[in-house]
Amino acid sequence: IFFRFRFVMAQKRGRSLDIGLAKKKLNELFITWLTMPETQELVNGILARYEGDDNKSNADLGTPKDKGVPPPQICVQSDNGSLGGLDMRVSPPPLDALSPHSPIRHPHIAKLKVVDEWDRLRSKVASPPSSPKPGQGSPTTHPPAPLSPHGHKSHATHASMSPSNAAGTSKDMQASLEAIIPSSSSSGARSPTSPSRSQNGPLHCPPVEQPATASLIPQFWFPNGKELSKAEMEKESKTITAAFRVGPKTKAAKGAKPVFRTFKLQQGNDWVEFVSKVLGFPGWWANQIFTRLTKPSTEVTHKMFREWWDKEVAHLPKERRFFNFLKNDSSRDYLVKKDFEPFVQDLLNIHPGLEFLKQTPEFQEKYAETVVVRIFYTVNRCGNGKLTFKEYQRSRLQETMLLLDTEDDINNVTDFFSYEHFYVLYCKFWELDGDHDFYISKDDLLKYNNYSMTETIVDVIFQGVPRKMSSDQPGKMNYEDFIWFCLSEEDKTSDTSLEYWFRCVDLDRDGIISGYELDYFYAEQKKRMETFLTEQILFDDILCQMIDMINPQDPKYIRLSDIKVCPTSGIFFNVLFNLNKFIGFEQRDPFQAHAEKQGPERTDWDRFARIEYDRMAMEAEQSEEYSEGGAEAQEWGMGI
Repeated sequence: IFFRFRFVMAQKRGRSLDIGLAKKKLNELFITWLTMPETQELVNGILARYEGDDNKSNADLGTPKDKGVPPPQICVQSDNGSLGGLDMRVSPPPLDALSPHSPIRHPHIAKLKVVDEWDRLRSKVASPPSSPKPGQGSPTTHPPAPLSPHGHKSHATHASMSPSNAAGTSKDMQASLEAIIPSSSSSGARSPTSPSRSQNGPLHCPPVEQPATASLIPQFWFPNGKELSKAEMEKESKTITAAFRVGPKTKAAKGAKPVFRTFKLQQGNDWVEFVSKVLGFPGWWANQIFTRLTKPSTEVTHKMFREWWDKEVAHLPKERRFFNFLKNDSSRDYLVKKDFEPFVQDLLNIHPGLEFLKQTPEFQEKYAETVVVRIFYTVNRCGNGKLTFKEYQRSRLQETMLLLDTEDDINNVTDFFSYEHFYVLYCKFWELDGDHDFYISKDDLLKYNNYSMTETIVDVIFQGVPRKMSSDQPGKMNYEDFIWFCLSEEDKTSDTSLEYWFRCVDLDRDGIISGYELDYFYAEQKKRMETFLTEQILFDDILCQMIDMINPQDPKYIRLSDIKVCPTSGIFFNVLFNLNKFIGFEQRDPFQAHAEKQGPERTDWDRFARIEYDRMAMEAEQSEEYSEGGAEAQEWGMGI
């Protein structure tokens, strides 16, 4: 019935249906169904009821017992053992029972529709012989071909199948069945999974065993990270013991106890080197590790360290070690922003590229806040402030933290920790915050990038549509909210940025951007173009360009998945609410744009931050020169 339905629907749609593939799928489905315990219980129950009804009375069937429709037979395979000890063939009923005018012999047998199932299996195995009766040899005659569903003639594929093709098809069928049912021994002995049946009892089939080949496939997915082998754990243990041992690293005399050293945080860089080279953690974590180990004391002994290491660290994969140590609370399985604050503060005290900030504690606080917000902006893909281990695994956070040990210039670590990036973000925020109360209003944000944003999109942002505002004052944007806005505005290629602006444009929250939503945002942009450019671009024309640019799967609407695969998705949003970038894209020099992308910067945000930092540094130098020149002129005038 299912096959006929698929065939009719394919004809109505004007498509061709792969009949061979459809039959193969049905055969696999039927074989899987036969191996289920529920199916075996159903067949056993039907056989038991059928035999009970036959023994009770043959008159209820309307015809003598020997002329009734026999039940489907699931029998033990012969010596060939092609099906692993369990014959999945359903023996066909006699031809006189298949006549459309013959009465139904038994209601349970009628429901099974064994003719259709046997027909499909027979077409795959090329009419296999029926099970031999006791006392007989291998049968030489084949059962008659079943009737075609369209008439009394046999199926064309049955008649045209050659012995060679039949053997090949039988081998394919055997291979597909052996993947589910283990094959029996070639000696003809009954396999452990072969069904057994008493003389008068129902068929009993034990559960199918797992194929032996499953144990040969190594584990390839590790939800908590790949665990260390015993050899690696032993190597780590010996390395730690050698680092604590005092004196030459030679084998101690028999009966002599080894002497171990103690670590103190004030002993130069010994503890830092031990943390970075022996334990594999970043060196700027040394203070936090020492504090957690020595809460009641001021030094780390070998015994104290081994107890902590063997209990909490040794059995964990490397990625899980980093994640668990960053957590301040072991009762939760996610990171929050407060977990990173003590680590970033230690980085400010240790890293040589941040020494100049020690004289300005207020900038240290803002730098630490910027680093933590950028980490959650990039790594916390859910945006709920709870960074899970899966998100940590997919990020480059661990590699970046380890890179800080070998990189003295903090600006070369552009992911999360660059001071130049912090400087650009903080100065941008300071320029918009006119009263310097560390809060930005709607009017302040409209000044961003020389009034490039439309009022419509600014209203949507302050309503908390793309992201819930973290500011404690309603209608205001704090520094954290501004970082999210600035990173999303200047780099519209990251997934976080695209999701940010997609939520802004998706007014009805239905997961798609339709024509009326595009018209709503483009209306103000059109008026601004008429004012500043003395020309206008009709919405119908711009709509065609945006559809061609995104090339969505369904031209009626645009989904987030369509935007993420588009390389120019940033221009799509600029057309709607950023006039300056839209005009800059239309008037760009393609050769210059290509040359800019060949630089060392990996993202649009890196390029923007470099350009803005150079501009701000030049303006600061000019301001200092002007102030020095004005003071000298004033002194010269007073002397006259």
